[in-house]
Amino acid sequence: MFPIHPIIVHFPIALIFTSAVFFSLEFLTENPRWGITGFWVLLGGGMGAALGIVSGNIDYSALILTNELKAISSLHETLAWVITWVTAMLLVWYYLRRKKQNRMEKIIFLFLLYLNVGGVGFTAWLGGTMVYGKGGGVMPMQEILKQKRDKEQNGADGTTVSIEFLNPTH
Repeated sequence: MFPIHPIIVHFPIALIFTSAVFFSLEFLTENPRWGITGFWVLLGGGMGAALGIVSGNIDYSALILTNELKAISSLHETLAWVITWVTAMLLVWYYLRRKKQNRMEKIIFLFLLYLNVGGVGFTAWLGGTMVYGKGGGVMPMQEILKQKRDKEQNGADGTTVSIEFLNPTH
């Protein structure tokens, strides 16, 4: 099956990042049109994130994964769900409060949005680590990963699951 996740995920990443720019411009200029634009861009990002989760689960079922890749993938998916729900919460908040927000509420909104953007960046980095750092989903690597997974399952190499993937020197 042709992988669709890599085609979809770049859109929500870009849209959620871009929404932060528009909401920041609204805050700095006090022009509500920037916020309205940010809302629609964030809505597109949230919908894209949901599609990214669905496509990721479809593609995941066709992969051969080592224990290390399973651990990275699990964290990647969990964070994707958190980002999608936080995005939905921010959309509802903005929609309900856009005309009543005071300056402090806007600051809190932006802070949460920036945290969400950071989460998007880290989740994207995890996805890149799985593909570019560990070879997950890369066709020439599938046989190598299958052999490594089989060794892990047989206990032949004494592999333990760790979070070494967070160390960029590996």
